[in-house]
Amino acid sequence: TEFGVVDIDAYLENFVDDEDVVLNHRLDRSGTVLRMAENYGEAERLLRRVCEADPQAFPPRVELANLFINSGEVGKGREQLQAILDGGARDPGVLLKVAATFALIGDFDRQEQVLLELLQREPHNLAAQMQLAFVPHRQLADSQGGVLEKAIQDPAVRPESRSRMGFALGNHYRNVKQYDKAFTYYRQGNELKGYRWDRARYQDWVERTCEIYTPEFFAQRADWGSDSRMPVLIVGMLRSGTTLVEQLLSSHSDVHGAGEFGSVSALASSQDQVAPDVLRDAASILRMDAPGCAAMAANYLRRSGAQARHGEHFVTNKLPTNVQRVGLFALLFPHAPVIHVQRDPRDNLLSIYFEDFTGYHPY
Repeated sequence: TEFGVVDIDAYLENFVDDEDVVLNHRLDRSGTVLRMAENYGEAERLLRRVCEADPQAFPPRVELANLFINSGEVGKGREQLQAILDGGARDPGVLLKVAATFALIGDFDRQEQVLLELLQREPHNLAAQMQLAFVPHRQLADSQGGVLEKAIQDPAVRPESRSRMGFALGNHYRNVKQYDKAFTYYRQGNELKGYRWDRARYQDWVERTCEIYTPEFFAQRADWGSDSRMPVLIVGMLRSGTTLVEQLLSSHSDVHGAGEFGSVSALASSQDQVAPDVLRDAASILRMDAPGCAAMAANYLRRSGAQARHGEHFVTNKLPTNVQRVGLFALLFPHAPVIHVQRDPRDNLLSIYFEDFTGYHPY
């Protein structure tokens, strides 16, 4: 959830008498929830507990690999992925996740290798064929492309699966330079997501936001928040280059790149102090006070500071959509850096159109 804070230990006390397999499943799912909430320390503790109890518990190892990668420890994430493969994992669902995680760290050769080995055992695995089409410059075999082209027209197949097939076929035909067919399938992939975008409503929110965050607004609240410069916000449109900018910065020993560490609102919230949901209600920022602002800044610093495991003085957060919460961030940290990444809009929007994003991106 956006603001939820879970007391996992209290939750697990209800299940201590369950069979080990049930308890381990609850630990695994709880670790996943905590990872998604960017509570990496607690997530690692629970997931390691499952892995130590059952070395063949591969799904939590995938979660642990994702946890390390999301918190900037790519080497540890790669080690977990290799441990899964060395341990003899054969479940297609696990191997698909392993391949996708290799792609997350840019190791497309390993991603392709895992997928091809899976397809040797299961030549008709549609999910593996689709993911293979997302490997950069990879061309599907004619038979694979034909299967996907047939399945995308089948109304019995779930729309979300057909949507992914559209992006996979778009990639395939772009790689073989059949651009008209590529755009046909990219269009299908985007339309099958079923998004509806209320542009006028969003424009109203933008205008209201601009009305609120004036120089006078910040001058009146100049002594609120924290003087810390540790948190660094990297914002911009998706596919604008935020990842590259973070990689450049985190190559410096004094900077830790925390990845898409979470929304400013979520990181600033706790059970006792919930940050205003400025994305739903721009005017909610006006209901903040100085003590609450200081408490939210402390929450954010506590979570960010925990990522600087080697004593780094700066911790970046490159979640692009935080651009919509940059006013809240500026109130919490008036002296902290904000880096706005911009790319030629034509390149940027085309790149978005070609990308099969997870989550909700209706624009």
